[in-house]
Amino acid sequence: MRVLLLGGGGREHALGWKLAQSRQLDELVSLPGSPGLADLGPTVGRDPTDVASAAHADLVIVGSEAPKASGL
Repeated sequence: MRVLLLGGGGREHALGWKLAQSRQLDELVSLPGSPGLADLGPTVGRDPTDVASAAHADLVIVGSEAPKASGL
């Protein structure tokens, strides 16, 4: 499963850390990510409010409020 994690703060790092322990996870992509999240998988330095970023993920986890406010 490919998971897209939106955000880059402590909340998202805790979620990503736990997700990375799952055997069902093939790839964890963080947008925009952080140095801690980069240790768990690739980070994409785009704007996390860009709704099109979620197009190729099996699961999207919205950690921060900005993507929610933009309609994702």
